[in-house]
Amino acid sequence: MRARILLAILVLILTPLAPSWAAPNWILENTSRLGFIATQGGAPVEGLFTSFKATITFDANDLAGSIVAVEIDIASVDSKSKDRDDAIRGPGLFDAAQWPTATFKAAKFRQTTKDWFEAEGTLTMRGVTMPAVLPFTLKVAPHPSDKTQLQARAEGRLTVQRLDYGIGQGPWKDTSIVGNDVIIFLDLVAKQ
Repeated sequence: MRARILLAILVLILTPLAPSWAAPNWILENTSRLGFIATQGGAPVEGLFTSFKATITFDANDLAGSIVAVEIDIASVDSKSKDRDDAIRGPGLFDAAQWPTATFKAAKFRQTTKDWFEAEGTLTMRGVTMPAVLPFTLKVAPHPSDKTQLQARAEGRLTVQRLDYGIGQGPWKDTSIVGNDVIIFLDLVAKQ
C-alpha cells in the first residue's frame, strides 16, 4: 500500500515536467510549399496545393518521440491551368469529390547524414494507402523575426507511381498522356 502511495505521489510530481521531455511541436508558416512535378505529353508540369495542414512534433535528438502528419486539400491544386486543375480534381484522376484529401503520416525517422533524414510512414491518395519513405533535409536556426524562437525548414522529394494509387481511370491510365512517375515535393517552414 505504501509503495502505491509513493508511486502516485511520484507520478503527480513528474507529470507537469513531461511536456519538457517530449519532442517540440512546430507550427507551419505561410511560406511553406507543397506540390508535385508530373509530365504531360512528355513536358514537365509543376503544381502546388495551396491548402494543406500539418501536425509536427519533431526533435532531431528524439527521433523516437517524433511524429508528422500532413493533410492536403486536393481541390486546392494550382498548376496554372484551369482545365488541367479541373481534370486533376475530376473522377479520372484524384476524384476530389469522393476523396477530398491526401495524407502522409510518419512516426519512424532516421538520420542518414548530418542534415539528411528519412521519414518512414504511409501515403494515402484516392483512398489507397501505401508505405512511403520521404528523404528530407532539415535546418534549424533562430527565427529571423524573433530570435527567441527557432525556425525549422524541411525540404524533401518523393517519387510515386500515380497508377499504384488509382490516379488514372479510363483514358487517364495512358502514361503517354500523363507520365506514371510523379514527384511530390515539400518545402516546409515552421516555428516552435
